[in-house]
Amino acid sequence: MKQVNFIKYLAFLGALMVAFMTSCVDEDFDMPPESTLPVGGEYTIQELKDLAVDDDYVFTDSASVYGIVTMDDKLGNVYKTAYIQDETAAIALHQSGFGGIYQGDSVRVYLKGLKVGTYNNLYQIDSPDGEGFMLDSHIVKLDVNVEVKPKPVSIPELKNNTPEYQGELVKLENVQFVTADTSKTFADTSSENMSRNTYLIDNEGNTMMVRTSGFANFAGESVPNLNGTFIGVLSQYREDRQLLIRNPEELEMDSPRFLGYVQTFDDNSFGDWTTYSVTGAQEWEISSQGSNTPYAMMSAYDGGSNNENEDWLISPKFNLDKFSNEQLSFWNACNYSGSDLQVKYSTTYPGNGENPKEYSWTDFSGYNLSTGSFNWVSSGKIDISGISSTNVHIAFVYTSTNTSGKTWEVDDIKLLGEKN
Repeated sequence: MKQVNFIKYLAFLGALMVAFMTSCVDEDFDMPPESTLPVGGEYTIQELKDLAVDDDYVFTDSASVYGIVTMDDKLGNVYKTAYIQDETAAIALHQSGFGGIYQGDSVRVYLKGLKVGTYNNLYQIDSPDGEGFMLDSHIVKLDVNVEVKPKPVSIPELKNNTPEYQGELVKLENVQFVTADTSKTFADTSSENMSRNTYLIDNEGNTMMVRTSGFANFAGESVPNLNGTFIGVLSQYREDRQLLIRNPEELEMDSPRFLGYVQTFDDNSFGDWTTYSVTGAQEWEISSQGSNTPYAMMSAYDGGSNNENEDWLISPKFNLDKFSNEQLSFWNACNYSGSDLQVKYSTTYPGNGENPKEYSWTDFSGYNLSTGSFNWVSSGKIDISGISSTNVHIAFVYTSTNTSGKTWEVDDIKLLGEKN
């Protein structure tokens, strides 16, 4: 009798251990029986978005939408959020907790008691109070490991058709991170896990923001320094279109870089450009007056009158021997009377903050300049393919007198070229 009881005791312990081990590795939330979540009316994701064009839409009757999870919060790059996609569109899910559904899960979302709307212009399914919904009350998991192929797109397509692609898994080919970002990590892990914006560029000079959370488990990894393919999800925050990395292993960037340099001054600094004042107390500065974004600006007007000035805005060093068919372009605006802005290049300037007047510079020609009224114009594409040097600096040179001086504004400076 004692032996039988001992065997039963061992069996009980074994069953208990199996249950404990299972609970430790199960990442799924507690799924209620599907019968407790009726289907009701069936919607596509695009139909949900259409309901919320003007205002949030709250479901009071039974309804469902189906989709495949294309991004989850497992790697920490999004917070209590997942993205689902069907053949019509994609949308974010705002959860009340972490985990539960994962990339590749096929799910049905039970919509009764939930709202569809926008949060800072991002379409999402949420609880009516905006605090996120409980998955075990609204999600039926139908399958796992379902593959969704990313949609091939270009940067202009994403920017010009954001509502169409918002939330979708996309693929950009022949892109690279801008030079200024290749010395960085994806996010700032040095203090308070700060998020960071880095930028992709294509061979036409179009750029696109990549947003990475400081809490992503790859936040401290280095930004790729080569050219290739980027895969991610297109999100949005207010007016900013943001690409989100699902996993850095999906970034296949192992080809030589093209010449793709852009300076927008959008971080309210000169970045890798330098300024040098030859004459006068006024200097180049960053301004955003009359504009939604910053730009470089130089004016001789101060203290109620014009002042004599010569001021240089000088680029970092470029190695043009690696590329072919190089082109320079920029946007500019001006007002008032005075001298035109000059654009020059040098292959002898050392770039160490010395007086540029002590070195040889050559004038560019054939570019378009603003005629006044602060009207922005494009310079057009300036052919710089004839410059052969590993040490090329470009400069915008401003001059004025005590009697006349225009205000000049410069933005969106681009150097583009093909890989040799």
